[in-house]
Formats: sequence, structure tokens, C-alpha cells
Amino acid sequence: MPPSKRIYSKAFEDTTRQPALRRAWNKVHANGIESRSETTKTEIVEFQKTADKAIRKIQREIRNGSFVFEKSVGKKVPKGSSGDFRPIVVAPIETRILQRAVLDQLLKQASLKPYIVTPYSFGGITKQTDDGIAAVPLAISKILDAKKNGLNYVRCADISAFFTKIRKSTVRGIISNEIQALDFMNLFDNCVAVELENSAQLGADAIRFPREDLGVAQGSALSPLLGNILLHGFDQAMNEGDCACFRYIDDIIILAPSERAANARFRKAEGLLSDLQLEFSAQKSCGGVQTFESGFEFLGIEIVNGLIRPNGKAVGKLKQKIFDILDASKNEFSRDASKPFRSKFAMIPTLSRVSGTLNGWAKHYRFCNDQKLFQSLDQDVESKVTKYLQSYAASVRKNPEAKRDFLGITSLNDIDWNPFSWPKQYPSPDEQNQSSSNF
Repeated sequence: MPPSKRIYSKAFEDTTRQPALRRAWNKVHANGIESRSETTKTEIVEFQKTADKAIRKIQREIRNGSFVFEKSVGKKVPKGSSGDFRPIVVAPIETRILQRAVLDQLLKQASLKPYIVTPYSFGGITKQTDDGIAAVPLAISKILDAKKNGLNYVRCADISAFFTKIRKSTVRGIISNEIQALDFMNLFDNCVAVELENSAQLGADAIRFPREDLGVAQGSALSPLLGNILLHGFDQAMNEGDCACFRYIDDIIILAPSERAANARFRKAEGLLSDLQLEFSAQKSCGGVQTFESGFEFLGIEIVNGLIRPNGKAVGKLKQKIFDILDASKNEFSRDASKPFRSKFAMIPTLSRVSGTLNGWAKHYRFCNDQKLFQSLDQDVESKVTKYLQSYAASVRKNPEAKRDFLGITSLNDIDWNPFSWPKQYPSPDEQNQSSSNF
């Protein structure tokens, strides 16, 4: 007698269809291939070689109940120069695919739309406007709208260790009320569970990572949505009355008609967070009340008396990145001539990387209006590029035969040619007969 066919809920079946898993893999691939981690890039490239077979295997095993969620790796990513770190969790690629597929399914649930499409939260959600504004630009535009409506007093704050303090059971309860499908919720539970394979190596720092019910993985595609679901009630309550409050994951800005109102709304926020067993970071939330005229900073953007611009840290990082690109190429020009020249450091690809870096940075901050800052940056970059070109010219004078290598233009003399042989011309039959008659 043949075995009975398994019956799945619609949510589970839709999530584990091969097209859904392939879409999830495409997103995991796109993020992973752009990672700063060479290990992550290598894993993505290797998985790509057998991706179709692997996705079929994931679907088969997750549906028959034999899929094993392998342990993740906890990584301590430094936070600036403070000596502190972000507790990032890197799950195996198969788990990341399932996490993304579960997220895509949650985003499609009409009953969850109020938690996803909100006028108060801008991090970890899809675009909300037809003009393409989202994330940081959308948050800044809402802040400017609040000023237009007379909310000139500002207080910024940051939730301390947000992701590692989210209680999974609280968010699960909200989701399970909307998606009443046991098989899907079991899959959800496995996707948000965190078990580290390197807990012993992390030592005392392991406590900073998610464990059991406390905390979600910073690095998981699901975590930003879970944070938004948890703080949905907070967002609603903070926007009652004459104040406004906008949030980007764990960064919060309160806008009020007076200093007194701003401080009162801040105290309300502390109470609401306490109910969720969360709290503001003492270090990042101690700035007090500011105004648009005196200036303040939110999400790396300085807003002060009519100017909107990237903060000094963002500007400094851009300059340093460009200078590092140019310096790496200059160092390659002066390498020992007995060593082969590395073409990626040639002048043309180097200047192309500089241009790409500037374009990407400008696209991210295109809503800013401090033209003097941008002109100053252009001057700094032009000055550095001029010195770089001078260094190139000096290197070519010292080593003229390397000019094309340094420039980045292929030399035909360096091509490994494999030319066809020109065929020999054999005599025609008449010529052969003529030749024979001569004897």
C-alpha cells in the first residue's frame, strides 16, 4: 500500500516551493557576493556551483522532516574604535535560504501588513512610496515634514543591544495569531533559533549573543522584521498627541513642539521599553533636547540650520577609502621589478574604482544639500588624484618598459599566441605532369 501523501498548510507549502527557495537563494547570493568577508564570498561561489541540486535537496528534506539546521558561527565585529563589538551570527547558507523564504512569506501576509507598512519605522522594511524613497532618505524626509508642522525640538536615542534582547516568544505569539499553521510556525521556530558552534571560543563574550528565547540573530534576514513587529505598539503609542517619533531599527528620534514635551515623550518611551524589557543606551541617549537651529545628528546625517549633510565620520571614511585605493596602486608601481605586476592596481582600473566609490557614496547621500561640503570633497579627491598621476609618471620614467602594465592596457606582445599554420601550396596535376616530362 503506497504511503499517504503529506498534507501541508498553504503558508508552509508556498514557502518551501522550489521557485520560492530559488528566489530566496538569489537574494542570499546577491547579499553574500557583496560581503566584505572573503570567507562568505567563497562560500557563496562554491554553493552556486551546485545550487539547483542543493535547493531540491533542501525542499525534499524540509518537507519530509529530515532537514538538519546546522549550528551557526558567532562573530565579534568591532564597533569603531571603542573596543566594543557587534555580536553577528552567521548561519549556514541553507539556513539563510530558508530564513529568507520565511521572511518573503511573512511579507506577503495581508494580516501582517500593519506591522510591515508603517509611517513611523523605516529600517528593515520594503519601500513605502512610489517615488523610490526608502530607508534613511525616507526617515529624513519625515523629520523635515515634522519641522514644517512646528515640531522644532528634538531628542535622539538608541535602544541598547536591541536584537539580543528581543524575546522570540513574544514575537512568535503575534505571528502565530495571524498565521495559524503549525508546520509553518515550526519552520519559523527553527529559522530564528540560534545555536553557536564556537561558544567555547567566544568565552565570556558568548553571553552577548542570542540564547534560547532571548535574542534574535543580528545578521539574519528575519531579525529586522521581528524587531518591527515587537515595537509596533511602541511606535503607535509614541505618535499619539502632539509629538512625533520615528524609528530606524533601534535608533529613535522624538520631535516635539517644546523642550518640555520632548523630555516628557522621552520618559514615556523609557516606560514603554521597560515593559518590553528593553532600555535606552545610556551613552547614545544622553544628548538631551536639541533643535533644528542648534543642530543634531540622526542615522549618520547632520541636520543643522538649513543644512542636511553626511556626518564627519561618513566623510572621513569616504576620503580614507579613496586614498587607500590610490595608495595601493602607487605602492604597486614601486614594487620590486622582478615580481609580476598585479593588473588590478594599474592606473585605469584604479581610477575606475575611485569613480565607482564616489558614485556609490553620492547615490546614498543624494538627498543632502550641503554643496560646499561636496565641493570641498571634490577638491580633496582631485588633489589626491593629481599626486597619484604624478607618481605614475615618475614610475614610468624609471621603468619605461612597464608603461602599458602600469597604465592597464594589454600589450599584444604579452599574448600567448597560438596562430594557425599557413598551408603549403601543393603543385597541380598539370604541374606534376610537366615536372615529370622534364626527365
